[in-house]
Amino acid sequence: MCSAVTCGAHGLQGHNDELKKILFGEFILNLSSKAEKNFDLISKAAYLTLDYFNNVEQGARFYYDLKNSGVKDLPSLESIDFSGNKYHQKYTHMGWEFNYGVTDKANWEARKKILLNTVDKVFESNKNRRIWSSSRTIHDSKKNDFAALVYDIHILGDHIGDMDATRYTRIRLVSEPGYRGQTVSPTSAGPFNNMTLYTYLLYHIQRLFREQRDSYEYKELIKFLERHKDEFSNHKEDKVPYEEVQFIANETKKVLIKYIPKLLQGEDFFKNAFM
Repeated sequence: MCSAVTCGAHGLQGHNDELKKILFGEFILNLSSKAEKNFDLISKAAYLTLDYFNNVEQGARFYYDLKNSGVKDLPSLESIDFSGNKYHQKYTHMGWEFNYGVTDKANWEARKKILLNTVDKVFESNKNRRIWSSSRTIHDSKKNDFAALVYDIHILGDHIGDMDATRYTRIRLVSEPGYRGQTVSPTSAGPFNNMTLYTYLLYHIQRLFREQRDSYEYKELIKFLERHKDEFSNHKEDKVPYEEVQFIANETKKVLIKYIPKLLQGEDFFKNAFM
């Protein structure tokens, strides 16, 4: 099993490496300069959306990189800044559609715009305009669900690399004793209550790849997530040992690396931006 010692905490580079492996898999060795540039924009936007809270210098550098690359309508850095600590995840890591209410210290809806508007810029191409010209709804749905997948991958990395002390400051990975994750239909618009990362993954993946639901990769990925979404519901202990959570998180990463790149290769909007 993977422990906090063997996994190591996830810093910025760890998150970026993990995201690249899951998005590109074996194709990672043949990325074009355009693909590398677009990935760089996505990874910087993910950092600002999820992890920016007091590194002003790095945050400002990433922010202006996005702005100078043509990402539009970015919220001001001041509007998303807060003095954080090791528990900053409770303000940004509770789920893509989570409603923070009065605890919205990080201005979550503004932060989401950073990743959404960057994804919009990355997928902005003449070919993609033709793909989506007949339906803005398809564009908005794909944009949101791809951004959500990037978000979900980041949270998965924190379950792998963080320590037991922060496990409840982010959304839970799977159902545990006393906490069962809500399963939401891919046609649902919410509300999203009591979600786990797994139920979010199921929701976003089914929406993002809905035209590929008859493919082998789609079926195997959904089957894996369905099989493990309630992994710890009947665990013999009230508190699941964190090593077990990390083990399932690592197994999940392996499965995502196996299937997500091939599914993304089947999406024209992705190929146009990254190939």
